[in-house]
Amino acid sequence: MGYRAEGAAYLLVLDPQGKVVWKYAGLFSEAAYRDLSAQMKKLLP
Repeated sequence: MGYRAEGAAYLLVLDPQGKVVWKYAGLFSEAAYRDLSAQMKKLLP
C-alpha cells in the first residue's frame, strides 16, 4: 500500500471484488470521517 509511518493507524476499505476504494493513514479527523461515510454510501445498498 505504500505506507511507512511507524505507529500510524491505517484504514482500508475494499469493495466486494477486493479492490481498495478508500485508504487513510494517521489521526482520524472529521474530514476523513465525512469522506469515509460518502464512500461507504456508494458501496452499501
